[in-house]
Order: sequence, then C-alpha cells, then structure tokens
Amino acid sequence: MQKEWEEFWQPFLDAKKLNAKVEEMNSLEETPQIESICHKVFDDYDSYSQKLNDVRLQFVQEVEHLPGVHLQTSRVKSLESILEKIINKRYMYLLDDTSLYSSISGDNYANVLTDLVGVRLIISYRGEWINLHEQIVNKFPYRTEKEYTEYSFIPHIEGESFIAEIPVAYYAYGDSLDIYRGARINTRLKESGYRSVHYVISYQNVYIELQTRTIFDEAWSVCDHSYVYKHDENMSYSVLKSISDVLCKYTNAASDLGDLMHELYNNSFIVDSGEGRYEIQDESIKLQIKNISHRFEVAQEEFKEFLNHLRLEDSDNDK
Repeated sequence: MQKEWEEFWQPFLDAKKLNAKVEEMNSLEETPQIESICHKVFDDYDSYSQKLNDVRLQFVQEVEHLPGVHLQTSRVKSLESILEKIINKRYMYLLDDTSLYSSISGDNYANVLTDLVGVRLIISYRGEWINLHEQIVNKFPYRTEKEYTEYSFIPHIEGESFIAEIPVAYYAYGDSLDIYRGARINTRLKESGYRSVHYVISYQNVYIELQTRTIFDEAWSVCDHSYVYKHDENMSYSVLKSISDVLCKYTNAASDLGDLMHELYNNSFIVDSGEGRYEIQDESIKLQIKNISHRFEVAQEEFKEFLNHLRLEDSDNDK
C-alpha cells in the first residue's frame, strides 16, 4: 500500500492544484498531519466504500417510491473527492478550534463529512415539495431542539434513523418562500440561482446527504456541474459561466411556469372565456404571472448581454 500511496499522492496534489494549501498547512503545524490523514483515508476507503454502497442501496429503497418522486439518483463519494474536500476544509478551518474540520482525521472523517453518500430525489413541481417533506420526516423524524443547538449535526444513535441537521432550503432571488413557512427548515439565498432542499440523515450509522429539487433545477445543475463547477481551468470557463447563469434564470422561470400549470390544472384559476381571451378567476394568480414574466424578461436581458459580448454584428461585417 505504501508504494501505491507514493505513486498516488503527488500526482493527485498536482492535478487538483492543492500543493500550496498542503505546504501552508505543513508550515503552520509543528508536526505536519495532512498527508498522514489522507494516507489513512486512502488505506481505509476501499473497504469502507463497499459498506457505504450497501447502505446507499438500502436507503434508496426507502425513499425512491415516496409520493411525488419522479426519479432518483445516488452515488458514493469517490476517494479523490473525499481527499480534496478534507484538504480544502482543513485548510479553511485549521485555526478554528470550534470547527469539526480543524480536527478531522483518518479515524473520524466519516463522522465529519456528511455527504459520503448522496441521494437526490427529483420532483416535477416545486409545489409538490411539502408533501414529500412530510413523508421524509415521517420516515426520518426530527430530534429535539436542544440536540440541534448542541451539535453541528447530531451523532448517530444505534438502531435509529433521523434528521441529523435542520434541513436547508436554498432559493433564488424572487422566489416565494411561502411553501417553507411552518416547516422546520432553514432558508438560504443563493446568488447563483441554485435551488434545492438539503437534508442530512443519520441512517444505519452513516450520514446521508439527501437533496430534493425539481426537474428544471436538476437540468441546470447537471449542466453547471458538468461544465462550470470546478472547471475554471477550461479556456472557455468565463463563457461557460455566463451561459450557465443565463440557463439558470431560464430554468428557474420555466420551473415557476410548470408550477403554474400544475395549479391551473387542479384549480382552474384561468379559463378560456371563449372570446379569444383568458379570464383570471383568482386575483392572486395575477401577481404570480407577473413574477414569472419578470423572470423571463431578466433571463432574456442577460442572454442579450451575453450576445453583446460575442459581437456578432462585427463578425458579420467582417465577412
């Protein structure tokens, strides 16, 4: 294993551009620890990941057929991703004794990193979230407020499954937060436009990061993760980032439009008057439609700005 480690470590640091962070951490510690921490994880993770995969499959069986779930995806975090996260988080919090990341080790990493197993539940409409949330809470109940106050995330309890951290709903500018009111959940604005609800579940003594989002949110997220997130070395990165920002605004608007369709089908808030006009039966829908219209206008303006950077007219004139 030592030879395998030596052949892995330096090329890994080079590929992930982590040499400077490792060197700085080493200079701050009397006895440098980061390499030994990562080495222990390297030796341990091959066998441990098999257990994680078994837990993942069992957890998916528990949630994939919950009402409203359109599809699900899941994964066990790769060794490279874990080591990269350990280095980045320890570097960030090395001098913060209140953070668990400052004391992360090869022995406790599985109880510090809460996303070694990730499961994503995709719903068709944002309005379906509250029903799904209630089903999740029924399967994996909340603990006491005191426990959430005392711990960053609640330690495992043998034989029990539960929500280990108050869930977080990430939302975009202009989103209505009415759907989250009354739910035991925290909300955080994401300037990027990212939308998703994140849970940390303690299940069979493993932390699982459970995410719920709409089909539209997932479509943008996949594109952004594939071409933008952690791809800043690409020569077209700034262009890809601009396109992703535009796509995010369009998909958020499309998601809201999908929610409107869902509401109209169930409640007939807008009907065809038979005179070539649509009649609004509920005044509250007017505001919802205005907000959707504004989202599309903002997306279109951002797309026009992107086109301006291309100087297409100049290119046409050069021909």
